[in-house]
Amino acid sequence: MEFLPMPKRITREEGRYSVRYYTSIVLVDTQPSAFLYAQMLKKDFEKYTGLQLTILRGHPRSSDIALRMDSSLRADFYRLSIHAEKVEIAAGSDEALLHGVQTMGQWVQRHGGSLPCITIEDWPDLPNRGYYQDCSAGRVPTLENLKHFADLLCRYKINEWQLYVEHTYLFRDFSEAWRDETPLTAEDILSLDAYCRERHIDLVPSLASFGNMHKLLSTKNASRQCERHDDVYKACSSAEEREPLDVSSPGAMQFVKNLIEELMPLFTSKKFNICCDATFDSSAAPDQYITFVSELCRWLIEQGKTPQFWGDIFRRHPEACTCIPEGAVCLNWGLMCKQSDAVIRQFASMGAVQYVCPGIARWSLWTPHLKASYENILLMTRYANSHGCIGLLNVDRGEMGYVSNPYFSVAGILYGAAFSWNRQEISFEEINQAISFLHYGQKEGTIIGTFAELGTLGVFSWKQAMQYIQEPDPEKRCALFQEAVPHLNRAEHNNQRIQAIMDDILAQSVQLDPEKRSVIQGICVHANAIRLFNEIGVYLAVHFDGLSDVEYRNGDTLAADLECWFRQYKMLWSQSSRQHTLYSLQNAINAYADLLRDRK
Repeated sequence: MEFLPMPKRITREEGRYSVRYYTSIVLVDTQPSAFLYAQMLKKDFEKYTGLQLTILRGHPRSSDIALRMDSSLRADFYRLSIHAEKVEIAAGSDEALLHGVQTMGQWVQRHGGSLPCITIEDWPDLPNRGYYQDCSAGRVPTLENLKHFADLLCRYKINEWQLYVEHTYLFRDFSEAWRDETPLTAEDILSLDAYCRERHIDLVPSLASFGNMHKLLSTKNASRQCERHDDVYKACSSAEEREPLDVSSPGAMQFVKNLIEELMPLFTSKKFNICCDATFDSSAAPDQYITFVSELCRWLIEQGKTPQFWGDIFRRHPEACTCIPEGAVCLNWGLMCKQSDAVIRQFASMGAVQYVCPGIARWSLWTPHLKASYENILLMTRYANSHGCIGLLNVDRGEMGYVSNPYFSVAGILYGAAFSWNRQEISFEEINQAISFLHYGQKEGTIIGTFAELGTLGVFSWKQAMQYIQEPDPEKRCALFQEAVPHLNRAEHNNQRIQAIMDDILAQSVQLDPEKRSVIQGICVHANAIRLFNEIGVYLAVHFDGLSDVEYRNGDTLAADLECWFRQYKMLWSQSSRQHTLYSLQNAINAYADLLRDRK
């Protein structure tokens, strides 16, 4: 797998093109925005050949590299032609030209300044290839980190990016909701939107507007819109509770419209995801919910927007699809390795416009389940192509504090990039080799395959740990813990395997691109988290569940290791994320340390 995504047509030819120190990148009939793409290509040549090419506009000469707009080509089509004496990237649109430049950059990365002659003709299978990032349930990224991810999405031809917010945007009239948070600001979004627009990434707002509104609905001004408004402060006390909007309230629709009207102008996108999911806690009748979603969709269409929504309720009431106005898009999520296509198939038969929405599989985990993510994304992409879906939105959900490092999402993001562009199926091993080389610069191509095993070695997961420490009822806490007990006898073996994997990864670290080598620190810290919580699970089973014939560490020593580890974890967190819910993670870690020391 030489490229990611793989192009549609590759014709290999005799000979090689050798770049010269006097070679120029020449813009021919391009839009002004193509100057940025030329700079990207220049940077690739400088990084992988050491040569500093010049950028011109005009007529290319022998040995030059031409970036050309060609109106006779289809808008989503580009052709990369590398001959012995010249290189040309011709494209039917500005966006397609950018895609051709990124393909050229990957060829330079593989072959340096002496490039095998080749002709590539390429276009995407799905027009909308997206990444859905949760910026509410645990991590709020820094602007620098967000721009880093914009560059990643651009490199691999992902053209839609949704930022999901609940209370983590600095709404002007809801300081009560974000007062203990570090929210995204209007300037953050305006800056990121401009950055994405230059890279042909459609930055789409995604706002909770039915369920998952606990923090907004716990404000004094908005509490009357909550279904349990008489006890709203108690009802909305937990970040894991999903308090729904009371759609029967006379002011509910206007309340949501006010939120949208404040957020919407910050984005240049013509799309708006109203979410309207988490319906399971609502007492609203299906027809009330459907009427609410339909009215909100029609209002957005009147504003010149394409509304999107999660299809939760329509899984149980698919006949309601006929109530959704023309122009709205249903987002059909399915996060299982063996996800059925029943709902997607039924919606397609009713003429619904839809995206498939698989997932990256790192929620509530220290490191992602990459094999599960790969299988889920591959299967859902297959459904998208079979049932005429117009896009794929790769979901990166945050749960239980969103403890996994954001950079661990890269492999899952690139699985989505590969399969949404080209339906050709590629093995788990082969795509991991390509990611190891193209993203991390490792020629041996083994780092992602080695890393993937870490996600399978936890026997007392972070989700189980949080549920256990937060449950006040001893009987319920014991019942929760019973799910982990059958697996705890593997803790010592798994921890030995974790150490072996880390030794292997540390040995491979020297092979990585120096710019990407910092990921090793994150892998080490998170691998140690898996090891520590495996040990904590064993300790709890021995002391509170009667498990015997198993070795365990002294609680005081384990508590000290946990506290020292968390200090490193907090430093790592601050490199990519705002403080946000870090304080709640600190409380959970402190509670475990106290428990291990037998402090009441």
